[in-house]
Amino acid sequence: MIEFMFPLPRSLRKVAVPVFEEMLEDLDNQEGLDESRYSLPTDDPDLRETWLEYLSEEQGADLVAVRRLVTHESYGTDQPVLLEPDEAEAALRGLSAIRLRIREKSLAKLA
Repeated sequence: MIEFMFPLPRSLRKVAVPVFEEMLEDLDNQEGLDESRYSLPTDDPDLRETWLEYLSEEQGADLVAVRRLVTHESYGTDQPVLLEPDEAEAALRGLSAIRLRIREKSLAKLA
């Protein structure tokens, strides 16, 4: 098991969790993947379609892992959240997707 600890003050948790939830919802509802981020095969349409389906399914699983993490009663406290290695890896990928979405959606206005 992997212990994930991310202690946050209660006031910051009140802000961070709703932002995470908003970005999760946004990613869940997006129409397809941003293909410009991936080096997709171009010479085989079937392979390309299969690849995109796989990426979409994996992103969905990653977002489920993030949702389980941020809704865990110990998230943001001084107590660790115990995760299986595969789930921890999926949560980290999902958190990366959220980070990119926050950067694109919220922080782009600050540039």
